Amino acid sequence: MDLDLFYSENPPEDWEIVLGPEMHYHYRGQDVVNDILELIPPNSKVLDCGCGWGGTGEFLKEHGHDVTGVTISKAQADYIKDFPVIHADLHDFTPTESYDVGVMIECYFHLRDPRKVFDNLVPHVKNLIIVDVVCSSMMEIPEFGIKIGPREYIFGNLWKVGYVVHNSQEKIDFFEKTKKEWASGLNKLPKERLTGHLLRLKHLCEYEGEESISKADLKQIIILAKRR
Repeated sequence: MDLDLFYSENPPEDWEIVLGPEMHYHYRGQDVVNDILELIPPNSKVLDCGCGWGGTGEFLKEHGHDVTGVTISKAQADYIKDFPVIHADLHDFTPTESYDVGVMIECYFHLRDPRKVFDNLVPHVKNLIIVDVVCSSMMEIPEFGIKIGPREYIFGNLWKVGYVVHNSQEKIDFFEKTKKEWASGLNKLPKERLTGHLLRLKHLCEYEGEESISKADLKQIIILAKRR
């Protein structure tokens, strides 16, 4: 999947209607950012990997952190004005500066080669906070370019490049509340503007078949890894 196209095919003004002014497009929204805030030392230099529409970066900046974002989406990179953003595929990106903390919220499940991305980051990023989704066996959602597996795959890929998991926590039943919030925002959008990514998101919220996310054994995981 062309993730640049996928995250750029609907205009920012439509996402503002769907997500609200905070522009948090991830499971549990603002609650996730509140959870990771306590893991970031005061006045940190933060690299937001897969920064989306900038909701997380803006929140961290308001709390005194020096934030730089990286996104594969040209539309997202152009939209964010409150902190510097690099338009790049993380597989091809190597930081030119050092960072205290890297943040990766629901970006891991898009990565074709997570170990390559971590290998690029580890010399330059001291601590890494990952928020993602895990399940007991491999699961793909091709229409969103997502591949999900057991948490051990994330832990193993971190270890092999030089990061050590210091703690992790898991959240269950995270999808239903998020789905309601997304559906509420999507219902505010005129039907003719429900196209592309937004239309797929609406279908995801409405689908209740046996293979739906809400029926899978998914957990949201928050990982703090530190460089060895």
